[in-house]
Amino acid sequence: MRAPWIICLFLALSISFSFAQVNESVIRVETWVDKATVTVGDRIIYTLLIKADSDLEVEPVSLGSSLGAFEIKDFKELSPQKDERGKSIYGYQYNLTIFEVGDFVIPPVEVTYTDPAGKKQKISTDKLFITVKSVSGDQAETADIRGLKTQIDVKGGYGIYYLLIFGAVSAIAVLLFYLRRRARALEIPEAKKQKSSAWEVAYSELLALSDSDLLNKGRIKEYFIILSEIIKRYIGERFSFSSEDRTTEELKKKLKKLKMEIKKVELVHSFFSFCDLVKFARYIPSPDEIDKASEKAKFIVDETVPKEELIWEKEEVA
Repeated sequence: MRAPWIICLFLALSISFSFAQVNESVIRVETWVDKATVTVGDRIIYTLLIKADSDLEVEPVSLGSSLGAFEIKDFKELSPQKDERGKSIYGYQYNLTIFEVGDFVIPPVEVTYTDPAGKKQKISTDKLFITVKSVSGDQAETADIRGLKTQIDVKGGYGIYYLLIFGAVSAIAVLLFYLRRRARALEIPEAKKQKSSAWEVAYSELLALSDSDLLNKGRIKEYFIILSEIIKRYIGERFSFSSEDRTTEELKKKLKKLKMEIKKVELVHSFFSFCDLVKFARYIPSPDEIDKASEKAKFIVDETVPKEELIWEKEEVA
């Protein structure tokens, strides 16, 4: 009589296992940090990536101003993307910091989603461990450094020769410094005349990147890092502000303040969001997506070149 019970138990376990596999294939969450050991006050980049079937409705993740013992100093949401299997990809990046010493845990984050049946469900990320060290860790070593001993006068008649040699060397150094400064001053006007415009530099750098063998070697992430830096540097030069340390969201806000057309702002924002996905979210783009991103980079430059420059170029061609 035990045989039917055993069969039923086996079937139940099989169904449960199958359900677990289906549930895992429906949605998956990943988290990671750029470094697991930091010094007090250092910034930590915490990335949360969600991959879900397209028929799931994933709710936006909101963490407030803190994450466990860590303060959230900055936050950006990556633009949603689709992978080659049609799954939706959502990404979040948090800039964290902490001012305590010891071993800490970034707690699990709950992601809420609605399945095709309309039922709300939750899935949690793994917790991450961070070690925070004190900035004064090297003080004990420096405390052992002793001061210089009192100098002892050396008897003899060599002192005057040392002074003469020192004086001659100093005079030569001052003369060389003066001549170098003078030479640079004479070269500066010529250098300014020959300085290329921001768009000329950007076109040249984009062409050099296109001719490189990074993609052939599979170094896709490095390609996108360089691609995004070229455009970020260009935007800063073109619109006269410091751009290289700004996040994608900060760039968007700055361009809006500069009264750039909304259409162009969104173009720039979507470009950098996709680059962020490749650089930080471990997304591997298809060859077609790589081509489109490269074309979009050039298009951004095309669309933001001053009109008077375009008119001048047309007249020169004519």
